[in-house]
Amino acid sequence: MDAPDLLQLKRLAIFATVVEQGSFAKAAASLQMSRSSVSEQVALLEQALKVRLLQRSTRQLTLTSDGQTIYPQAAQLNQSLRQVNDLVAQEKISGRVRITTTADLALDWLNPKLQGFRELYPEVYFDWVLADNELDLIAEQIDLAVRIGYLKDESLVVRPLFNTRIQIVASASYLAKLAEPITVDNLHNQPWVLLKQVNANNRVTLQCNGQFMVFEPEQFHRCDSPIVMQQLIKMGFGIGIHLPMSISQELESGELQLIVPEWHGDELSFCLAYPSRRQLPLRVRYLIDFLMQQPPSLPQSTR
Repeated sequence: MDAPDLLQLKRLAIFATVVEQGSFAKAAASLQMSRSSVSEQVALLEQALKVRLLQRSTRQLTLTSDGQTIYPQAAQLNQSLRQVNDLVAQEKISGRVRITTTADLALDWLNPKLQGFRELYPEVYFDWVLADNELDLIAEQIDLAVRIGYLKDESLVVRPLFNTRIQIVASASYLAKLAEPITVDNLHNQPWVLLKQVNANNRVTLQCNGQFMVFEPEQFHRCDSPIVMQQLIKMGFGIGIHLPMSISQELESGELQLIVPEWHGDELSFCLAYPSRRQLPLRVRYLIDFLMQQPPSLPQSTR
């Protein structure tokens, strides 16, 4: 391979790092380069490809359509280069990773993924820090956070995992007792199981193709735990809105069913976050790459 080709590969890897880190400054810190050098290398890549890859503004970087096309291949190249460097370094993938997330997200998504990771790297061990609130990752010495929604701490590197929406569900046993089927017109007449964190002021907010519906159920139960909420819905206390990924097995078996599926709650974004360090431990970097490749566990009917 000619030197110019190798230089282009390096520039593609730098471009991928800029996208992953979210800014030239963070990418420069990660690559141990100056900000101006990183910006120059991306500009030279754009010049060589004769396309604009990034829209630059004072506040943020945005991928252009050409950038969106090229980024997946650049990211794969960047990961391959990292793995080659790791093999050369002959560093062993071992040690402890400290992770924070919520209890329900650990049960529903993270723990099965960590099981798969440990099959590849059995000498990696985990500390779980379960919390509903955002923690100071640096102060708490946490390597990685798995969270729902936007994180306010701009010092963190935040990488999106996937999006999903909360749906209306009910148990098959509850539906079997109804004299008439549930429709959008009689949703407010049903007993509901509400989650305090989602249903502010005991209100249910639903949407369908840009239309919104807000109502307060005439009858409702209320709790502050998604795990307890799921159990109450399965026991037939009422209907509720829930993440399909949390109840994928129950939806597949028919124990729980989607109700008025065209109407749904908010769309939620799941992300990874970690401190912007120059040198992430190899075990943490491998775990991040592994989790980024994992799809959400959604039943077929909700994808």
